[in-house]
Amino acid sequence: MYIEKELLNYKFCFFYPHRQRISGGLQYFYGIANYIALNSNVDVYVLNYKDSYINTLFDWSDKLNIINYEDKCEELDDSTIFLVYSNMLPLFLEKFSHLKNAKIVIIDFHLYGWQILFNNLGIKKNIVEQNKIFQLLYESQSLAFMDYSCWENTCKMSKLEYLKKYIPAFSLNKIPDVTIKRKIQQDDYIDIGYIARLDNDKIWQLINLLDNLYLLQSSKKIKVHIIGDGNCKSIIPFHHYQKRFEISLCGYLTKDELNNYLLSNVDFCVAVGMAALDIAMLKIPTVIQYYSEKKFFCNEFIFLHDCFDGILGGKKETFDKLNLQINNITQILQKIIENRDVIGEKCFQYAIANHSLRHSSLNFLDIALTTKLNIEICLKLKSIKKFVKELSIMKNNGYDASDYIKIKNEKFTNNIYLKIFFKKIKNFIQKRYNRKKISLNNDTVNEYKILNFTTLFKTFESHKRKLFCFHVPILDYDIPILKKVFNKNTISFKLFALIPLFHKTINIENKYNNIQKHYEYVRQDIKKAVLLGGKIRVGFFLVEVSQYDSLILAMENSTLFKPCVVIIPDVARKDRMIELMHTSYKNFSKKFQNVIMGYDEDNDEYLDYSNDFDIVFFSNPYQSMVHEKHFIWNFLNKKVLTCFQNYGFFTLIYGRTHIAQTPFYNSCWKIFVDSPENYQDLLIHQPIKAKNTFVSGYCKMDDLDNFIRTPSLRKRILLCPHHTINMKALAISNFLRYSNFFLELPEKYPEVDFIFRPHLLLFWTLKQIWSEKATNEYLNKMKSFPNVFYDDNKDFKQSFVDSDAIIHDCGSFTAEYLFMNKPACYMLKNEEQIQKDFLPIGQKCLENYYKAYCEDDICKFIEDVVIVGNDELAHQRAVFSKKLKMNFPKVGEGILYHIKEEIMK
Repeated sequence: MYIEKELLNYKFCFFYPHRQRISGGLQYFYGIANYIALNSNVDVYVLNYKDSYINTLFDWSDKLNIINYEDKCEELDDSTIFLVYSNMLPLFLEKFSHLKNAKIVIIDFHLYGWQILFNNLGIKKNIVEQNKIFQLLYESQSLAFMDYSCWENTCKMSKLEYLKKYIPAFSLNKIPDVTIKRKIQQDDYIDIGYIARLDNDKIWQLINLLDNLYLLQSSKKIKVHIIGDGNCKSIIPFHHYQKRFEISLCGYLTKDELNNYLLSNVDFCVAVGMAALDIAMLKIPTVIQYYSEKKFFCNEFIFLHDCFDGILGGKKETFDKLNLQINNITQILQKIIENRDVIGEKCFQYAIANHSLRHSSLNFLDIALTTKLNIEICLKLKSIKKFVKELSIMKNNGYDASDYIKIKNEKFTNNIYLKIFFKKIKNFIQKRYNRKKISLNNDTVNEYKILNFTTLFKTFESHKRKLFCFHVPILDYDIPILKKVFNKNTISFKLFALIPLFHKTINIENKYNNIQKHYEYVRQDIKKAVLLGGKIRVGFFLVEVSQYDSLILAMENSTLFKPCVVIIPDVARKDRMIELMHTSYKNFSKKFQNVIMGYDEDNDEYLDYSNDFDIVFFSNPYQSMVHEKHFIWNFLNKKVLTCFQNYGFFTLIYGRTHIAQTPFYNSCWKIFVDSPENYQDLLIHQPIKAKNTFVSGYCKMDDLDNFIRTPSLRKRILLCPHHTINMKALAISNFLRYSNFFLELPEKYPEVDFIFRPHLLLFWTLKQIWSEKATNEYLNKMKSFPNVFYDDNKDFKQSFVDSDAIIHDCGSFTAEYLFMNKPACYMLKNEEQIQKDFLPIGQKCLENYYKAYCEDDICKFIEDVVIVGNDELAHQRAVFSKKLKMNFPKVGEGILYHIKEEIMK
């Protein structure tokens, strides 16, 4: 028991508020705090978030006090000694600026901690201010290091010779259970583990390892088990590496799961930091490599037992200077094959001899009792004083620390007060713009002052209902509040299921945090059910067509998933709602095993299945099309994960503004994106910056190869006019301009067969404009030509396969028809429309199209390209088509695999 009278004069607080689920830094702070609490009579605190996962991960002592960063923390006073991570120093000082005499120990345990600190303080290029901080820490003897590499890096940056005060990393792992069966070595197979957060400061080590394995010439088959998760996982090109070796993405594993998995599945592991010690404690050979903050290639690795001075990673120059025993990847594999268990034992002995929790805790106490640094001294530094003052002001204006740092680093001015002013002006202009835009839409608008900002109260009216909404100006969308329904001779008011209302109004990414946090709890519950032998129940809510056919079929063949198709009514088109439902039920029942109705026709009841599924896929993002029981708001507070891939390939800016930027799209658990280009567009324009997305490819086209071409000796041209003849937001249709010309084409080119396939909504829309009689007359005339086939099938793929070319002005077809690698002509109003209406991927698609701005251009396409066969775009279109068909025809299987990995991580 470590007891000294002097210790009883102090409290100890370990300051590490961190939103990550788990990390080495969190375990480091909690571990030392817990040891001191167990082995002394002093008051010990960890300051983190109250709902942090690590709070429940280990059996922490009852004497360890875990307090919430967001509370006032009144239990801490001037007698407290704090342990603070170097880059968190400004945040700590702002929180406790009132405790002038409280002492501080600074721990440097990351090679890039100083860079983060100076960036946050706004002194990234101010060497004078940086040196003042280094000098203060040097004189106050308050700085400790995790290992030699941190010490050397700090000395190099500061040009000061600090004392080697180490508080080494350690493992909280226990010596492994001997009852767990160790993986048997195989002659033709080697399993490699990699453990780390897949965030920007860690992924480059993983990529370097995978690059080395990709280039390796080995007779053995290799499998890499990647354990961990993070925000940068999507950056790693797993599909590239899987051409050479197998990869298993295990996701995050709890401590017991991790130990059992490693012992049963891997021959050796590569890791950095505290994860390396956790592995070594299992007597598994442990390999470390260099740190890097960007992509690099280096075929140099070190066994843990060849390190010293606490090193668990570092920059290349540090390893070169110390003359450590370096191995290339071939040597590592050969040594593992020959002496796996011997190397594992050496790593274990090194870990317990050099990385003891007791040793680190006692070192901290020695440094804590000698530090001369307190909060008052820190606040005398100009850069820190400015940070603390400005952050306090920002908090009073509704910003948090992360918002402040982002605004502080904007380039237009260094004056934070001007930045606040400009932000307020920008928000004011946005509100005015939104109000003007709403007024132009002829909605009833009233202005109110709510929660200290101006909002708008909107009313939408129809013959059967009146919908009241709040319009939130800075988010540019409507939150439905109340629905007034006129039903026969009665009037009823219904409350809408609301999106959770958010207490902040600044950072739009934070608006959906509560939803995503809820999804994480749901995911954990689903995983537990699966581990107990249950199946994942998946509902596909379909109206008329499906973009998920291959995914549903893949799930039907899976032992883990239990899919069900729910036919839901289209309430926006009541006149044909029942007919569409029966047709859809008939069509989908032919394809899938389990199909049910979402509407009880006999009792006029919309059925609620929100408690019957673990995962729900929606087929459309439009709230006006479906009943509230079948839309996302009815599922947000249930134990359901919500998913979506757009019903069409995103080629139009309309998809960005009217789908990707909507609350629906940003509230889903997973959005499956059709292309890397659209993922990049979401990173810029989606409110939550693609955080809920996965680039899967386009699932809708997976079954294209199942369609067989109908034989014909004649050329066949698809003629596909779009339906948006009366939509200002999507004014791409040219049908009214070319309607008479379309009737001339069959007679003008009798040697060509035309497949007339208008959008399924075109003639329904025309009846509202032309009248039903005029619309029917037009259609009958078109059908009367012997070389015209009218296609009103829900699935367009048979017509795609049968055709030799297409003429259209649709959105999704712009990309979809390029899957066929056949000549295509797009009808445009003018050249400016390409930039005005199309996303970057849509513009790339149109580079492979023949463009028509008038009737003569259409005729030229038919005569020169289709009939004569002068297809100048054939080669470049073939190249682009191959690129566009990402993961085709196995997109559905890829989505299934991704969901499985996400659930079980």
